[in-house]
Amino acid sequence: MYLDQLVSPDGNYLLTWDEVKRLNNNNFKGPKPKWFNLLENDFILSNYRTLTYPLTDNYSIPTRLQNIPEQLIGSHKKYNEWTYHWNASIQNCIIGKTYLQDTDTRSSI
Repeated sequence: MYLDQLVSPDGNYLLTWDEVKRLNNNNFKGPKPKWFNLLENDFILSNYRTLTYPLTDNYSIPTRLQNIPEQLIGSHKKYNEWTYHWNASIQNCIIGKTYLQDTDTRSSI
């Protein structure tokens, strides 16, 4: 089990054991594990389950995407290119492939 399966999406709060079971398709039987009790006792600050040290996303953009070659902008169409975007509201990087890009300098999004 990974830490991101035990904490809230923003990495600030430890989930309850019932939430962990529900989010992981209830694949656990028996009482709450001792290791989870240890996390609850040693790594949360209050009854609100705030983590002592919130988790941060440590990810890196693959090398093949770091040096995207510059292309001339013109009125041609580009298909199936990798792109990434930082979504500030969820503090996460979104990586995907474009379906179609219009590179006409007179157009805007």
